[in-house]
Amino acid sequence: MRIPSRLRRPLKIAGVIFVSFLLLLLIDQCWQIRRLNADAFLRRAKDISRINTTNYTSYVGVAGDRVYLNHWEMGRWSTILYWTPLEELPKDLEVRLRAGDRPWKSAWDRQFENLPVK
Repeated sequence: MRIPSRLRRPLKIAGVIFVSFLLLLLIDQCWQIRRLNADAFLRRAKDISRINTTNYTSYVGVAGDRVYLNHWEMGRWSTILYWTPLEELPKDLEVRLRAGDRPWKSAWDRQFENLPVK
């Protein structure tokens, strides 16, 4: 089946748009894990306690010598995982994190932390 000549150009344009969209999605997926310096990491961690409908940040935990935060923004298809080395953080915070303490709590965490455990 032959494509009519008047449709070839619009189909090529639609194909280029579709391929460009797929390429942008692939690039976005490749940059899901990002390293932050300690100051930027701590600023991002302060967002955990805020209630917001357009983005959220949550504490993931410590693995090895790194600490992780998960971040999502409206308009993104996936979350970004931020990390920083523990030794770049202030010493008191590093000790708390290595001990398993959660220094940053979301509004959801604070709502349920004082409930009695049955």
